[in-house]
Amino acid sequence: MNDRNSGSASTNGAAEPNVAFRQAMAAVETYCAEFRTALAVNDFDRAEDAGQRAVDIWLAGRLVCGRLLTRGNPTSPYNEAALKLLHLNGAEVMALLKRLVAEAPPDLRKPMEDLRRTLGAAIVEPFHVVRERR
Repeated sequence: MNDRNSGSASTNGAAEPNVAFRQAMAAVETYCAEFRTALAVNDFDRAEDAGQRAVDIWLAGRLVCGRLLTRGNPTSPYNEAALKLLHLNGAEVMALLKRLVAEAPPDLRKPMEDLRRTLGAAIVEPFHVVRERR
């Protein structure tokens, strides 16, 4: 039997939600590693870029996670693990953005603080608000 959330591609060629979610979270983790490296050497331009990309991909992953929860059993072990990973990655990006805001030159602080607020609002937004567009 084929679970709606399993497999690698749908009939229209798009990745299934679980594959898209895993890919998004792997990309967030990659950008977080780049973000940490950039902060370690005070490369604030690279840190800003990695932070923006991490947030953008995390937000996309959050939408996909919402699809997983609405299409399947929200309390399944797989969906609970997906939510945990989403929140862990979101917390990691938030911590890195907080560090960047504290260490960056003044001209980067406001845009990065705004980005941190955007991410923070998305982290606490209930999933029932996120709707899949058709």
